[in-house]
Amino acid sequence: MRGFYLKAAQLVSTRDDFLPEVYLEWCRKLQDEVPMTLSSDEARKVIAKELKLEDLDALLTDWVEEPIGTASIGQVYQARLRSTGEDVAIKVQVPNAEKMFRADISCLKMFTYLAIPWAFEQMKEIEKLFEAEFDYLEEFRPSILPDFARKERSNKRRITEGNLEAMRTNLLPKWGHRIYIPRPMKELSSRHVLGMELLKGEKFISAVRRRLKPLAEREGKTVEEYEQEQIEALRSGRRKAEAAWWLRWKALLGRWMHRVRHFGRRDLEPLDVGGIFEMLMQIHGQQILLDTKMQLVVSADGCFNADPHPGNILLLEDGTTLGLIDFGQVMYLPQDFRVKLARLIVALAERQPEQVARYESGPPWLRKYYKQDVQYRLCSFWLDRDDEATGLRGRGPIPVEVAGGS
Repeated sequence: MRGFYLKAAQLVSTRDDFLPEVYLEWCRKLQDEVPMTLSSDEARKVIAKELKLEDLDALLTDWVEEPIGTASIGQVYQARLRSTGEDVAIKVQVPNAEKMFRADISCLKMFTYLAIPWAFEQMKEIEKLFEAEFDYLEEFRPSILPDFARKERSNKRRITEGNLEAMRTNLLPKWGHRIYIPRPMKELSSRHVLGMELLKGEKFISAVRRRLKPLAEREGKTVEEYEQEQIEALRSGRRKAEAAWWLRWKALLGRWMHRVRHFGRRDLEPLDVGGIFEMLMQIHGQQILLDTKMQLVVSADGCFNADPHPGNILLLEDGTTLGLIDFGQVMYLPQDFRVKLARLIVALAERQPEQVARYESGPPWLRKYYKQDVQYRLCSFWLDRDDEATGLRGRGPIPVEVAGGS
């Protein structure tokens, strides 16, 4: 499975109430373990062709044969720059990936136009969203901002910068002590190849589950069984969700106890999961909305990552810093849209369908197939809570024990 359907599977994998567990487990693997379609030799040939090199070994050394990551349209390999000795990650796009994706989208657009016409415009927007992802230079090269972004941006800042540099500029000044975004490399980049500094660490979800293992073993369960048990406890109400500030204190106590019991070993120290989730929400909110003083935040042009799924978050080797990767889908939102979105979220919180309809799309009578109840449920599902749209209560993705266990 490739093309758009693979992207859809990745999206579904972030929820645990859409599919039976046997299918959901497979979809989760697609976040960063997409089946390989490009061999190491083929990847090297693509890189050499894209960078117009006769001998790739003149540029790179210590090439690792197995990819360190596989995504929906490409694979990531590790190597070292011969000139500087710096470790790098090189993302290589699978040949014909764009052609397959466009074929899938065309089929789905035709289906929605005939069967569910009110969703046709949304499918066209989805197509636009993914267009830039097939040109890796969008992550690297200076790209002209939309007119509204250039007008809103401070004169002190450049009006042209690639996705990676835009995110580094917007986020690292405030969050650089807790997150890191890789630096792109011009000499390793083209339309189908993107080179960047290598971030050393592991997937954040994998790091959390490694820390769950001792807790699961104490009860004679696998990590999967233990995790599912905790999720069901949250869903049924047998266990109450805990506030981020309380989890932060539990994690602090857990780390102290771990260091006393396991002196010198820090690889399984409890993570402040609640604090990390809170930080990620604040980072994404900073990209899209306004700060608490109703002033434009650092991201004055509304630049945000439109594809922040779990496979794009790493826990780096120091055990505390998060690495954020994959900025192929970056969008710019005008200020008036961001204000409207903030009002939409307030309307959802206050359960006001008429206000939701007003802020969601403008006057509904301008849309032939507009259905207020359908749009309200869709907005509730994506921006607020599950029960408004599906009748299901939201499930916590990670048991809270990991924040305070040892």
